[in-house]
Amino acid sequence: MRATEAIAEHLANLARSGAARPTCRQHAWSLQQALTAAALFRLYRQVPEPEQVAGTEPAALATEIAKVQVGELLDPAFTAWFLPWAATGVLAANSDAGRSTASARARAVALRALARELGEEQVEHTHEVPLPRPPTPVTAKVLNAAVHLIAERPSPNLARTRLGALLVVMLSYPARPWQLCELTTEDVRVDAESQRLELAGPDGWTRLSPSGSQLMADWLQVREQLVNALTGAAPKQLWVAVRSHHADGRVRPAGLPLHPRGLERSYVTHARNLNVELASGVHTPLPAGRGGAPAPRLPLSWELLRRSIHHPDQAL
Repeated sequence: MRATEAIAEHLANLARSGAARPTCRQHAWSLQQALTAAALFRLYRQVPEPEQVAGTEPAALATEIAKVQVGELLDPAFTAWFLPWAATGVLAANSDAGRSTASARARAVALRALARELGEEQVEHTHEVPLPRPPTPVTAKVLNAAVHLIAERPSPNLARTRLGALLVVMLSYPARPWQLCELTTEDVRVDAESQRLELAGPDGWTRLSPSGSQLMADWLQVREQLVNALTGAAPKQLWVAVRSHHADGRVRPAGLPLHPRGLERSYVTHARNLNVELASGVHTPLPAGRGGAPAPRLPLSWELLRRSIHHPDQAL
């Protein structure tokens, strides 16, 4: 059976079973990488070198992809070299993509699911899980400068206001996305003495800096407007969507609570926009990071930001 036909049938069965769309996309991406690797192996009769991957003509690759049989993808000899080879990111559009632990796991899981569906031998992990990428040189000083920058230049963009408030939380404690999504409005209060806002954290209440207090107050005002526009009981979660969006085939209006994945996606999008502005010279550059290393931008990953602040000298 041709691999393209088997993969198409597997993806169709996955969708019919009610699997989430991200899961379907993950299987499609993983199996397409396996298909590409098998076709490259057919062309070069060896494990492809990065130069060969980059130099292969698309037409020649497409011809070989059409010839690949599903048994080739499930052959233990193939998975033995494919899984560690793909974990280097050789098939990715850029050198940093496709190298995460999640990507490595997704490839093995997708091949295992395809094998199970066809009644073939199960695919096992055949390589060590790649280490997380090293933290970027962002320190509390750099993060504080970014907070000041956002506070000094108010934006009509509601997501930028929320980004500033999210960075304020990171200055208080290095929270994970699920911890952020558990915060409610009751976790923010006004300090009677200084009239600045305080944030509840694992170690008690933390008084925010003047800039941090301003950004959090701005976000609370925006959040109140968004939540008041909803019908029914108002959510208590601190982080809510600033615009309507599609989720699971339905439209979720602005003001509804964000889930961890949605919060991470929002951070990446708006941190990237801020980085573009920093690169263009619109804003004052951020100060140097750890060890004097340049820190001209925020990391485009919440986990990298968290690790950089929380564990400066080791990867988690």
